[in-house]
Amino acid sequence: MKKLLKIILILILIVVVLAGIVIGIFAINGYNDYKSVVDKVPLSSKVYDLQSKASYVKYGDIKNDYFNAVVAVEDERYWQHGAIDFISIVRALVSNASQGKYAEGASTITMQVAKNYYFMEDGGLTARDRKGAEIFIAFDLQNNYSKEEILEMYANMIYFGAGYTGIKDAAWGYFKKDPKDLNLAECIMLAGVPNAPSLYSPKVDKDLCKSRMGKVISSMVKNKYITQEEADAIDMSFVDEIYEKSDIKSSKKK
Repeated sequence: MKKLLKIILILILIVVVLAGIVIGIFAINGYNDYKSVVDKVPLSSKVYDLQSKASYVKYGDIKNDYFNAVVAVEDERYWQHGAIDFISIVRALVSNASQGKYAEGASTITMQVAKNYYFMEDGGLTARDRKGAEIFIAFDLQNNYSKEEILEMYANMIYFGAGYTGIKDAAWGYFKKDPKDLNLAECIMLAGVPNAPSLYSPKVDKDLCKSRMGKVISSMVKNKYITQEEADAIDMSFVDEIYEKSDIKSSKKK
């Protein structure tokens, strides 16, 4: 029994050492890639360029329902964790290991902002090395900008499908409204589309758009941003109207 216990402890030690080596290599490669991109273009310059756009919208001029919807569906612990979410990382590792495939990610909204600033193009990096660099940039964002400012950046840089980048273009493109005038249902739709714009845009597929909205709504109820009664009252019929008027829908008829 003692011999078996000793073997188990040795195996655990080996696994821990190997894990430490892998994490160390990941961190070193990620840091080197992080340095290579921020030395070329500092993060402050990226932020300045984004905020200098004529279409940039400040946090207070965007409906709060939109931010609630984004946090609920993309990063439900956003207000509690730092640049990365260790709980989500562990949960994703367990989920992916149990399913034997990549089924769940652990990117925070802050990491998504980092990716959009520096890694939307391939750049020759592996997905693993890019993810490591994103983490270091995410820490820079967290240390230099408030949670509200990071959400503001996210809303202004994310792609909403149908050629619309940023919340102002999307709000006007889909609804002919300013972001501050969006209703709850419209905020929910815009929060869901960026996950897969080529699928969830109401101009592409109304059914998939509604399905994604359902996911956002469920997440908002779960995280107590809206009640079940409010969720049940949400009208998605405007999605059909957008789809019927879309150029994509018209081209499918031909």
